[in-house]
Amino acid sequence: MRQNENKLTEHKICRELKTLNLYVPFQEIVVEKCLRSIHPKLTYDTKSIFIASIKFFFENLFSNQLFLSKLVDYISYLNSNSSGTIENIIQTKFFKEKIASFYDENTLYIPILIYFDGFECLNAVGFHTGTYSIEAVYIKLGVLPPEFNSKLDFIWPLQFAFTLDIDSIGNQKAYQNIIIDLNFLFDTGIDINFKNFKKVRFVVTHLVGDNKAVHKLHNFVANFSKANYFCRLCKSNKLEISSQFSENICLYRNNENYMTDINLNNASLTGIHAKSVFCNLKNFHPIDNSYVDVMHDVLEGVAKYAMPRIISHFIAQKYFSLHTLNKIILDFDYLCANNKLDSITKEHLTIFKIKSSASEMHNLVMHFNLMVGDLVNEDNEFWILYLMLRKIVHFVCKNSYEKFTPYIFNQYVVEFNMLYFKLCGTLKYKFHLLNHYKNLMLKFGPLISFSTMRFESKHKIFKDIIHNSCN
Repeated sequence: MRQNENKLTEHKICRELKTLNLYVPFQEIVVEKCLRSIHPKLTYDTKSIFIASIKFFFENLFSNQLFLSKLVDYISYLNSNSSGTIENIIQTKFFKEKIASFYDENTLYIPILIYFDGFECLNAVGFHTGTYSIEAVYIKLGVLPPEFNSKLDFIWPLQFAFTLDIDSIGNQKAYQNIIIDLNFLFDTGIDINFKNFKKVRFVVTHLVGDNKAVHKLHNFVANFSKANYFCRLCKSNKLEISSQFSENICLYRNNENYMTDINLNNASLTGIHAKSVFCNLKNFHPIDNSYVDVMHDVLEGVAKYAMPRIISHFIAQKYFSLHTLNKIILDFDYLCANNKLDSITKEHLTIFKIKSSASEMHNLVMHFNLMVGDLVNEDNEFWILYLMLRKIVHFVCKNSYEKFTPYIFNQYVVEFNMLYFKLCGTLKYKFHLLNHYKNLMLKFGPLISFSTMRFESKHKIFKDIIHNSCN
């Protein structure tokens, strides 16, 4: 009985958070209301979104003098770094040009990332699969001191809604409130009083998510298997993408041909269904602020396709057996790595797709040479293919690099795509996206900074809340 009395109810938790000024309220906004029945009384089906007051939260965050001191010191370090090393987007020409027209030395300009993704809750199966899928929107500062950057506490929820409701009401209604709030943070910002800084303004640099989510947000064609034009970065067609070893600059999408394609209104010829609602976001454009994701493109894409083919070849050549490989994986000492692949099955090798998390695949690729290097002929072409893949994973996961690094990386991509096409056949869309990485690295800085890996970890918190709640 005493234990029950000591338990904090939802009401008590909210009351304590309000007392500590840590409570961020969510506002329910009904975006659509439909009459369902008139007997025995009027009943309605409503489609709602729940959105947080991110302005209120940022005002509290930036009133913390300790946090503000660490952030300003880190930004000063980045801006004063004369070594040529690129660590963050605020060091790039792209970001400096974004804020040049309204720059004020008494204002702190912060890039922000907005993440979109859905997650399943309540383990609904059968007919109810997808019924309780929730579309989550998170926000994160694009520049944070290293000690804060990977912490989930610095990824904040912005909006929640049922995925089926989002699909029903469309992007315009679903995200218009987010756009209004983000435009306010850009235009007006929040007031601070720290050294010579009197205001903070926030610049949205990227909308992040997996390929399907980003295409859906910006109304690009999302059928990657049947559509003819499905690349959001260039206008290469399906046939060209299947055997393209490097990017064709002449086919790059830009702000001008984007509007031409919108006016043409023919998705089969342009790859665009309609103008993105996020064109209403100030100082942002779906093409100019284009995005790729290291996690889905490389760790859960290219590496997952290439590694089973490489392993299958080595087993066929009798360098080692599947049993031997699994024993090596089990016994291998990763030292500081926590995410170890359990095992590789015959099914994985049959369907040429290893089921693993992004972290597990990263560890497998980066340590595979130490696991089996002494068993394999170093002149074998599949071994050379693996070494190229390892170099690619190494480069895309770097937190900083020199200005010439993207050009070295691009040479590995060209050679990797050529050799993969020779040994394994058709290139998939995620191989094609690697062709665009060089220019995006030059434009935005380290691409690992925009990875969805940490964002997806945030889902677990809300899944646990849902499972433990009677709401």
